[in-house]
This record gives sequence, C-alpha cells and structure tokens, in this order.
Amino acid sequence: MAEVDPSTLTPLSPVVIQKQASLKFHPNFTSPPRLIVIRSFDVNRPGSEVDELKGGVAGGSILTGVLKIGQDIEVRPGIVTKDDDGKVRCRPIFSKIVTLLAENNQLQFAVPGGLIGVGTKIDPTLCRADRLVGQVLGAVGTLPDIYTGKSWLLVKFCDLCAWV
Repeated sequence: MAEVDPSTLTPLSPVVIQKQASLKFHPNFTSPPRLIVIRSFDVNRPGSEVDELKGGVAGGSILTGVLKIGQDIEVRPGIVTKDDDGKVRCRPIFSKIVTLLAENNQLQFAVPGGLIGVGTKIDPTLCRADRLVGQVLGAVGTLPDIYTGKSWLLVKFCDLCAWV
C-alpha cells in the first residue's frame, strides 16, 4: 500500500475503511461466558400481581463463551454498598438464566457477537433504570475478583499517564 498523509485521514476515508474491513472477528466458544451489561430493566408492568412478576433483564454483548437457558450465573461487582467504617463492599448477584432473546427471537443458547437480552431471576428492582450497566455477567466462579481501594485507582491512573 502506498504511503498516506495522516492529515488526510477521516473516519470515512477509503484507507481507514479498508483497514477496518480487514479486521476479523474470531468468536471464542470455549472460554467461560462473559457478557458486558449495557442495558438492564424491569419488564413488569406497574400493578402486576405477585404471581405474575418476572425477574430482571440484562442486555449486552457476549465477549466469550456460550450462555444457555437454565445456566447458573453471577453478576459482578453486584450490589455495591459502604459499611459503617466507610469501606466499599461488593456482593456479587447470583441467579439463573430463564430466557435468552435476540431481537424477537427466543434462543436456547447465545454465542459471541450481537446483542442479547438475558432474562434472569434477579430481583427486578436491582435491574430497573439501567442499574446493572457496566457490570459483567458470567458463569458462577469464572469472573475476575473485585478490587476496591485508592491504590488500584492510582496504579491505573499511572498506567494511563504512561500512554500520554
């Protein structure tokens, strides 16, 4: 490819489009499942009877692995609170997958790529109004540990400074 003047590149320039088109998506089906939550909501109508209530829904993209109906899952960091001493505490949320949806299609399992709605047995109040956004959903025992504290933030801030 001929040399290109970087000042002429825009997001829609032919060179940039060609580079982006050459990137290939390689889904990983063998790793434990991980889904980044970008939406969460309560599907219950106001005034629903107790026996009609459904669990909360988390929506996002699966990064690795396969999610299946009936699978036990956890959401991390989960419920974040402060104790009496002011320390931050995180309690993962454990649940089970009840439904999987892609657009209006019911699924038995979901693989990486595209957006998936995961119906769970999680208390709907924990899911309403995008309260789970930014959390990670995956198989029980496979998600990374939760770290809190200022030293971690300092390390990450220093890592960012190294890139500047």
